[in-house]
Amino acid sequence: MIFRHYMIPVLLTCGLLFAGGCAQDYFDGPESPPAGSVKFTVAVPGGVSAPGTRGLPLNDERTIDQDNFRILLFNENPAGSGTWVCKRVIQPGPTDWGASTTVGGVMEQSFRIALLPEEKGIKFKAMLFANLLPAEFPASVEGKTMDWVRSNIRIELPDGSMWPTDGTRKLPLYGETIGTFDSNVFSVKTVSLIRPLARIDVGVNITSRAGDLYDLDNMAGSRPARGGDFSLSSVTVHAGSRSIQVAPDAAAYDPAAGKVTAPSLTGAVPYAVSPGFTPNPPNAKTYMLSREIYVPECSGKTDDDAAAVYLIVGGYYNGSSAVTYYRIDLYDPSATAGPSAANRFDLLRNYAYVVNIKQVKGVGYADPEQAAHAKPVNDMEVTIEAKDQADMVNITTDGQYRLALSASGTLRFDLPGQRRDISVFTDYNTLPGAPSSGWSLTWDNYDTKKDWLVFYDDAGNEIPESGWATKGVTSGPAGVTSALHVGMKPWGEAGDRFVTLTFTSGRMSATVRLQQHVDGVPSDLGEWGDQNIPVDVVPVSLTMLPAKVVANQDCYRFGQKVKYESNDLVYFKGYIVKGKLTTDGSNLPAWLPKGKITGLPQGSLKGTMVLEYVATAEEEHPDVILRFQSRNLTKDIEVVYDNDIIPWTTLAGEGWTEPAIINGLGLMFAKIGNKHPINDFPAASDKTLPWAKRVKPLTDIRTGFNEGKWNTGRIRAAYSYGGDVPAFNECNAMGYDYYIPARDELNAALKWNLMLGPSFRFVPQSEVWTSSQVDDNNAYTVQYGGGTTVTVKTRDKTASYIVRCVRQS
Repeated sequence: MIFRHYMIPVLLTCGLLFAGGCAQDYFDGPESPPAGSVKFTVAVPGGVSAPGTRGLPLNDERTIDQDNFRILLFNENPAGSGTWVCKRVIQPGPTDWGASTTVGGVMEQSFRIALLPEEKGIKFKAMLFANLLPAEFPASVEGKTMDWVRSNIRIELPDGSMWPTDGTRKLPLYGETIGTFDSNVFSVKTVSLIRPLARIDVGVNITSRAGDLYDLDNMAGSRPARGGDFSLSSVTVHAGSRSIQVAPDAAAYDPAAGKVTAPSLTGAVPYAVSPGFTPNPPNAKTYMLSREIYVPECSGKTDDDAAAVYLIVGGYYNGSSAVTYYRIDLYDPSATAGPSAANRFDLLRNYAYVVNIKQVKGVGYADPEQAAHAKPVNDMEVTIEAKDQADMVNITTDGQYRLALSASGTLRFDLPGQRRDISVFTDYNTLPGAPSSGWSLTWDNYDTKKDWLVFYDDAGNEIPESGWATKGVTSGPAGVTSALHVGMKPWGEAGDRFVTLTFTSGRMSATVRLQQHVDGVPSDLGEWGDQNIPVDVVPVSLTMLPAKVVANQDCYRFGQKVKYESNDLVYFKGYIVKGKLTTDGSNLPAWLPKGKITGLPQGSLKGTMVLEYVATAEEEHPDVILRFQSRNLTKDIEVVYDNDIIPWTTLAGEGWTEPAIINGLGLMFAKIGNKHPINDFPAASDKTLPWAKRVKPLTDIRTGFNEGKWNTGRIRAAYSYGGDVPAFNECNAMGYDYYIPARDELNAALKWNLMLGPSFRFVPQSEVWTSSQVDDNNAYTVQYGGGTTVTVKTRDKTASYIVRCVRQS
């Protein structure tokens, strides 16, 4: 038995328009509201009528009764207390509702409410209730807290009954805003309306599938593929609660995702008589009971088989005229010990539970009572599907094949860099390899709007237009679920622009509209406030590498590159030195002037900054923090002066007579094997080589500063540029300007750590060749002892020691 959840989302999108001059709202509806009014847009997924016996009409499951729609406005009272109190209840009037439209199978409708003048600037939260009768709504909720409202707006079903499916009632719906909104916010986050009931569909060998998902709007069953024939006659739900708490507990509900995580059971009243459903007329036979059973959510966590939530299914086995009964427990059958509190499932609101009887191997029990007391296993193979139905909500059929999309209606792009993921599935496959098999994608005004769109592969890399046809952008195969990752390129104008994507498969087509909305950039990036960004916006992802810059020899010589990338625009906020923030850099220290920082972002998605600095001998080198912001995310980069750098005055005291180093900051130092160390090639391991393979008399070989290049050229010439001086030849192979430093150069470089380039530091006790000789048979090495400890030694030229090469720049 497989268990999966099926969520059935209803979306409510809200937009706020105030004084004239604002950008057009993104759904058609009533005329733009006057200043002080709020305009909402409702989006409700549609579908087709479902087969079955006396099923609840689809419109009653998904639509909103305008006469019974209420918005509760809450403000924090007292301010800063964290307690939200209902200020008033609003019911849109008949003239406040706009005309409905349909986009991609989703009904969209606008309405407006009026804000009072004294409410301007107040931050609100809102709870939305739909389809509750006046008697089911409290007489007064003003002054009540949100927690009180959650616990006290309830519907009690008559004992032994389920929600009526005879068309007399529409399902209750509930939603709440994410965060707060006020009169200064252009658009609030998407609100998902959820049903406070769990839906249970029971079928035999269910065939209504699109890929690995059931089409909840078009359920159908059939004769079992294996075993004897079986048809349904009744389903009874045992145990559970008959109390409907319309708004879920805060701890059990994630409004940002529009999902519940646990049942809300405050004051729940259990059933005394189990609710059941029997097809009409009596003794009718069916393979599918769809949208017949709606029950309040309840906990299934118990070890008591009698108290557990389970189904008693009655049916006709293999042509029999007598009904027999079977018990189906809702639990994970992988537990070999049988159902228990650990593996039983809760019935959660807004979830659809699809019980698929795939095979019946024999007759059941003679009456429901015997089945109820039987062990929770029986002679049938059952699967209970559990997958979030929001993954595939736009399903089209031509009667034989299906085209399914994971998105419907309008997908908003409120922030630059957003990415939307759309799953596409079709089983339309005329002939193997036929060009018409699978699905294809196009959009309105293709040539113009293709430059608005960007598509990504699964790794997040942009797919160029030349690859759209071959990398699953404009077409896909049948029989597999394809993932389409789409974004909209940055757009600098305020307002909205739209693209309608049309997916086609055979005679079927489905549409999804993309809307890009730009409010502009806040004038003060530090005051983003509680921006009501839609919940389905991709969270900000901002990377900046490295996160800390050390102003050392490498940074001085080559500059330090800082690469940044975000899915939203990145802005530079300012410079922080000793806790003070400025935007003009007037507080920057002398070692890091403003002109040494280039490439700062001012509304970019990605880029590279370069930092350099000025070497100074000042006593104080305060750290500098560079602050950046992307939407409501702040990131700092610390820039630190490396105090180990020795100023020129110190080096001159050591004996340097000419600046063979740049401003006293270091020699270019490289390991043998690095063909071009300044280009970030990985360092090879240190090589140990002989100074010379054979010795010969040499003259005018020097030991002082800035003499290494002279020595290297003279030694190679004395050996006729042959292979008898391996250490010198290795350096020459790296470039004509590389050489082995003279004794005093290497001594000072090791002592003061003045070497630039990758992997320049040594392990203590490392011994390195110089280009200076003691006599014809011996040359100098310098041994690094750690810290500033160095020792000059005399070694046989034919012995092997570490070779490092430098060059002057």
